[in-house]
Amino acid sequence: MKKIFKKLFASLLALALVITGFTIPVTSVQAEEAKTTAYISMADSAFAVQYWYDGNDYKGVKATTAEVTGYGTYTVALDFSGVDGGVCPDLGFMDVEIANGEAAYPNSYMNIDSVKINGKEVTLGKTYTSSDDGIATRTNLFNTWVTDIAAGRTADGDKTDVTSTPVTGADYTNVKTVEVTFTLGDGVEAFAAATDAAAVVATPLPAEGTTAYLSMADSAFAVQYWFDGKDYAPVVATNATVTGYGQYTCSLDFSGVDGGVCPDLGFMDVEIQGGEQYFPNSYMQIDSLKINGEDVTLGKTYTSSDDGKATRTNLFNTWVTEIKEGRTADGVLTDATATPVTGADYTKIKTVEVTFTIVAGDGSGVVAATTVAPVDLNGVYHAYLGLQTPAWSFRNAVDDATYGIATDYFTHITGWDADNNPVDKGGVFTDAEIAGNGVYSVSVKDFDLSSDFTDQQFYNLLFISTDIPNTGEITISNVNVIMDGKTVYTFDSGFIDPDSKDLLKILAANLWNADLANGELFYYALPTQSIELQFTVAGMAYDNPDAVAVEPVATTTTTETAAPVVEEKATGLSTGAIVGIVVAAVVVIGGAVVIVVLNKKKKAK
Repeated sequence: MKKIFKKLFASLLALALVITGFTIPVTSVQAEEAKTTAYISMADSAFAVQYWYDGNDYKGVKATTAEVTGYGTYTVALDFSGVDGGVCPDLGFMDVEIANGEAAYPNSYMNIDSVKINGKEVTLGKTYTSSDDGIATRTNLFNTWVTDIAAGRTADGDKTDVTSTPVTGADYTNVKTVEVTFTLGDGVEAFAAATDAAAVVATPLPAEGTTAYLSMADSAFAVQYWFDGKDYAPVVATNATVTGYGQYTCSLDFSGVDGGVCPDLGFMDVEIQGGEQYFPNSYMQIDSLKINGEDVTLGKTYTSSDDGKATRTNLFNTWVTEIKEGRTADGVLTDATATPVTGADYTKIKTVEVTFTIVAGDGSGVVAATTVAPVDLNGVYHAYLGLQTPAWSFRNAVDDATYGIATDYFTHITGWDADNNPVDKGGVFTDAEIAGNGVYSVSVKDFDLSSDFTDQQFYNLLFISTDIPNTGEITISNVNVIMDGKTVYTFDSGFIDPDSKDLLKILAANLWNADLANGELFYYALPTQSIELQFTVAGMAYDNPDAVAVEPVATTTTTETAAPVVEEKATGLSTGAIVGIVVAAVVVIGGAVVIVVLNKKKKAK
């Protein structure tokens, strides 16, 4: 796995084009205009000959892709006759994917009609269709990094004998051409654990957010409103812009229609456009429903989707007679109803208003209950510096069960030898005792990690790990990133790690969090002597007169940008996981700032 990422990073960083005086963004092919393009990804075992649909130029490889316009049959191919030697020497990885397929064709299945290698039909094992990033739809053809298939769709929902290596890789060397024909159609989820939050990756929410709205009609469908682009004037709809987990209100006003009212209730629900992609496994807690300004007593609600795209909570839906699936506050569908509003009680409806809170769930139908301990504002807490290099040398978070403070790994930087055995890579850490409001710092010195940065010139992770309960009462701000005694970046607001639910953890860099400062990673020269994170603590019941800032030396490239505090579930990805990557590197050369945005997805899930 480490070897793969080194090779992939080498390819990624080759895209960085630096021209003095210009800012050049390089966007991912995956996201371009949300095209649904089918393609083959493939590499030999040494990753010397390879092709990925990522915008890189893989010299000598000819790729035949296909634009997917709907359910149907498509053919894609790779031709390696133009590379040195004229062939891909062996098979190290191969899959077939559809860019942006999860949003365009949710719950679909790619039936592999034929695989030809060097013009000859390949006998296949049983395939399945899944996604490793919640964006691209994929079928693994030879992926030895998947050892436990936890999610995927098949034609009939039967997972028996499915494999991530339906092609026997050892049978194929000197591969000149590969051709795959597949038919895209409806799939059936084959794994009960596939809806677990760890297996479902949220599609990043657009900067403008998405829309929550009410759908409603009378029993004759004469007066109605649907969020479908049609003009239902004079019905006045007040929709909500959903920017993350939290509370929203939307409403309908029928006072302008003939008669001034919706005569009765035939159907009503509240929905979030694209909610299944942006907030997978979420639950819409109905805080209040008002009809004609009066509160409505509700039965037990549940949250689901009828198309795999919009998240919905039925308020009055008589067409649902049996609830087979859905998410609830307690994970129990018993007594949940598609008609929590007693429709017969409401006629001559002038206005409807719904306030709801969208809450993260754990995928089992249960909304994740908080496990955060109460915070002691008069207490004493601690902070620690954490890091990870491109070669996976690390110091993990304080509460990490395998490598945290309760283990021998926490006293130093831990790396890996050639046989993947842990080794001590040195480093002297200075931790902080937080005794009141003030300025504190955590740091590491006396390390030599130069061999970890052969293909990548920045850290995967830099963060402040604390034992402060993550209740929001104690805050961290003014985070200075200090390398070799010089400030290289300042976050005005501490960027809270969305994956650290119990304890407060502040990110300074996270290669796999696309939301971190809008996906930007600040430029810095790799430190050779020390790394320090200095920060301000507030919210405690007392001040620490000794906790004052020691001014570091500022550099000419210091940038002060407020990083958003992310309090909601962002991606469902663990910060220590090897996951889909959105990388942005800021390079400062000759006074010009060049931002290079790169995209590469993992091959391990």
